[in-house]
This record gives sequence, structure tokens and C-alpha cells, in this order.
Amino acid sequence: MDILIPLSNELRYVRAQIGYEVTEQASDFEMEAADHWGRIHLRFEKWLKDPDDIYLRVEEREEVRRKKGLAPRVIILPWSNEEEEKVIAAQRSEARKKRKRNPRNVSPKAPEKGVKPA
Repeated sequence: MDILIPLSNELRYVRAQIGYEVTEQASDFEMEAADHWGRIHLRFEKWLKDPDDIYLRVEEREEVRRKKGLAPRVIILPWSNEEEEKVIAAQRSEARKKRKRNPRNVSPKAPEKGVKPA
């Protein structure tokens, strides 16, 4: 009986060491897999995300700041589709007016019509 207790302890110690080594290797494998699939997941989320979502997050953040009594960091201008269309139409009409004033670009070195070169 006196010899069985130390042998049992040694057996349990070796068994614990084996379990530790196995779980350490499994942990390393899982960490590498998590890193790999994490990068793929981030790439998918970036592809899925709408670039205009930032405006919604800014509005939410500014609302939180307002409720806390803090000064706004960003001023969000009101937007409407009609106003944007008016701005685009004004830009187009201005471009047309400029083209009417200068119907074509004439090079100063180009000979004028009706004038014979010397």
C-alpha cells in the first residue's frame, strides 16, 4: 500500500501533464482558426456595410452628446432630395451658360477663317 500512493500520484501527474499539452496544442489551433476566420468575417462585414451608415452613427452620437448637455462636435445640415436636385440643375444651367459664351475653344495660333496664310 505504501508504494501504491506515490505511483498513483505520479500517474495522476503524468495524466495532467498530457491533458495540458493536448489542450495547449488544441488552443493554438483554435486561436489560428479564429484569427483566420475573424479576418474573413471582417472583410465580409466591410463589404456588407453601407458607406452612408456613418451619418446615422454621427446623428446618434450627437443626440447622446445633446442629452448629456455637451456642445455638438458636428453640425448636420438638413438634406432633401428636392434641394439637391435644385443645386444640380443650377450647376448644369451655369455650365450651359458658360458654353454659350464660349461656343468653342479657338487656339490663338490657329488661322482665322477667310484669312490666307502669308
